[in-house]
Amino acid sequence: MITNIALSLFGVGMIGLIIILSVMLSRTMKEKKVFGIGSLLLGIIFTVSLGLGIFILIDNRNNTKITERFLSTITGKAKTVATQASTDQKNKKQDIKTTEIKKEEPMKAETKKTTKSDPTKTNSTNVSKVSKPIDLADPIQILKCYLDYGYIDGNAQYIVHYELKNISKKNIDAYTTTTVMFDVYGEPVMYYKTRGNFINHLHDSYGLDVGQVDTMVTGDVLDTTKKVKGIIMKVHFTDGTVWQNPKWNEFMNAEAKHLIE
Repeated sequence: MITNIALSLFGVGMIGLIIILSVMLSRTMKEKKVFGIGSLLLGIIFTVSLGLGIFILIDNRNNTKITERFLSTITGKAKTVATQASTDQKNKKQDIKTTEIKKEEPMKAETKKTTKSDPTKTNSTNVSKVSKPIDLADPIQILKCYLDYGYIDGNAQYIVHYELKNISKKNIDAYTTTTVMFDVYGEPVMYYKTRGNFINHLHDSYGLDVGQVDTMVTGDVLDTTKKVKGIIMKVHFTDGTVWQNPKWNEFMNAEAKHLIE
């Protein structure tokens, strides 16, 4: 998709500039006025299109992901707006239903305001105000987690690619991943900082809007690593709340190993 966009922009810019240059050459030979406001504006537009096409191709070749992050951000914000609009529509329908129910209720006598309430009777209004259960579903879905070889801060090294999606109903501004490492035999590869075969990474440079899909790269992977597994440890939302993965301990007990003191 990124390559198609780049080629389209490059092609439009190149063809447009060729047409403008041909017209200018023709007018020069006929000793007519070469530049006009329209020609200047079209030249600027086609030049910008050509430059964007070249930039996107270079970005895609160098795997810097600038274009993908920009498109993911735009897509995520659009989905957030659509989700908010749908929620507002549902709330309006609920308000209309509540109003209709209140109109249908019979008018109560004014004398009942002074009547003492019967403690043995249940207040239906209080019963309806039940707290909603806490949603313990994973807010981030790991679509892909695999070992690769690439560059971080200009240094060639083994890296782990995470492709993640925010499947919650709130925007996320930080999260922590735990990566478990194994060698070619499936044995744990021990990392000196954690004294185990796992690494925890905090990601707080880029957030995840509702529905957004993004790619994250982690380093500090040892050279003998041939296989990795990943899990989300915890998530921080933009409203200040924090989600702790209830399945993290179970995952670590099954996959992670520690050095014996």
